[in-house]
Amino acid sequence: VEVEEHEVGSVLARELDLEPLASEQVSVLARAAADLGEEDLTRVVERAEGNALLTLETARALARGRGELAPSLRGSARATLAPLPASARRLVEIAAVAARPLDALELRQLRLEAPDDVAAQALETGLLVSDHGRIGFVHSLLRDAVYADIAEPRRRSLHREWAQSLQASERAGASSRAAEVARHLRLSGDDMD
Repeated sequence: VEVEEHEVGSVLARELDLEPLASEQVSVLARAAADLGEEDLTRVVERAEGNALLTLETARALARGRGELAPSLRGSARATLAPLPASARRLVEIAAVAARPLDALELRQLRLEAPDDVAAQALETGLLVSDHGRIGFVHSLLRDAVYADIAEPRRRSLHREWAQSLQASERAGASSRAAEVARHLRLSGDDMD
């Protein structure tokens, strides 16, 4: 366990960096939070990826019949994105649409103004992390929460933009991602192009 201390105003806050819980620990925590059948319990273990908070939220959402994505996660993602400048919000939303980490070449194809600043703003939300030059969601459930909150017309537009970025990345020397491009064009409604 790594511990960092930060002053927040006049209060000393401690941030703990915890290792993920083992599957058995996730099961125990989920059972304590909600009355779940074995199938739902398995879903919690798979989706929470060892994260205690997401274990609790997912278990409670399933117990209430709300599916795997807790409304509180959507609300948290919405509140996190609301104050962001439009370009940083767009980057987070494109990362949600891409459903995988974005590499540096792909990020350059998005034609962001001040891309380093935009990436820094997006990373500061805590929703995204940078790992070996790639930017992606810290957890798949947070990605799902952001994706679910994108209005359908905007979602189609973002899928189109991501497909075009993938095509531009290929022209710039990246490996072909034809199946991924086709999927995003289909989701944009432009699969006839």
